[in-house]
Amino acid sequence: MLTPEEFRRRAIRRFHRLGRLDNYDDLQVLELLLLFALPPESAQAAATELLDYYGSVASILEAPTLELQTFPHMTVEAMALIHLVPELGRYHMVQRACLARPLNTTTDCGNYLLPHFHGEQDEVVYLLCLDANYQPRDCRMLFRGSVNTAGVSVRSIVRVALACNATWVVLAHNHTSDVPMPSVEDERTTHRVWKALDAVGIGLADHIIVAGGSFVSMMDLGLLTDHGAGSGEPPAT
Repeated sequence: MLTPEEFRRRAIRRFHRLGRLDNYDDLQVLELLLLFALPPESAQAAATELLDYYGSVASILEAPTLELQTFPHMTVEAMALIHLVPELGRYHMVQRACLARPLNTTTDCGNYLLPHFHGEQDEVVYLLCLDANYQPRDCRMLFRGSVNTAGVSVRSIVRVALACNATWVVLAHNHTSDVPMPSVEDERTTHRVWKALDAVGIGLADHIIVAGGSFVSMMDLGLLTDHGAGSGEPPAT
């Protein structure tokens, strides 16, 4: 009979030999992951319980801690590992996107921003600051909550843009509805941001809306064509 360490090593060797998860089912994928935090018997039991409840690995990776901790075989280490996987994927995609420079087009900007929203369950707002050559100077999450709520401070957007010495900025937020098309309120908020930035000589190059793993550009939709500002021309469509 294999010891727990031998069982773990055998599972790891199998993954190294296959190199991918294509030949694994959901139970095997989850069990392999949990073996790095739990003894084999607990990993098997926890994987079975979680899949019975959530139905898929994807749903488990997105499950909140308050739910995961109710399962008897779960530990702090196992929950941390489950949450680390999607966050590590997001981190990887963001770093890969950062290699695509400068951001000369609206598509470049959208592809740069898209990974930042990976795994987000809430609406969040990002600001991408560009210099005159469309090189990213900064990209940061400014708010958690709808871009159209009172919590979105136009003054804060301007302050960050000025602090980064930006020539152009791209506003971005996600729709949790999986429908990326801008609403009337999105257009109104965009106009307020554009006016505030224009007053300090910074251009609003675009407002990107992310949903369902894709994005739309308000510039490409013709909703920013009369909002030119800043020095030079905004990124091309």
